[in-house]
Amino acid sequence: MAATLRRLQFEGPFGVVSLHAYRARRHKLLVLERQQLWADEHPLYLEALRQTEERFPGLRVKTVNPFPVLRRPADALV
Repeated sequence: MAATLRRLQFEGPFGVVSLHAYRARRHKLLVLERQQLWADEHPLYLEALRQTEERFPGLRVKTVNPFPVLRRPADALV
């Protein structure tokens, strides 16, 4: 997933807990790679959100399932 997002002008991955985050170079967007089976209340996911807000204030966080990003990156990141 890192190579695909780099081609779309993202920087990263940045380690956040056990997840990966990627920052868009031109937009105020941070993409957080997330397990598709995790609920919004999953402790690792909540900790990753907290850490991204601390490390990257002012960026919009979008969580993504890595599989659609690899298949159709532009559609998955909209």
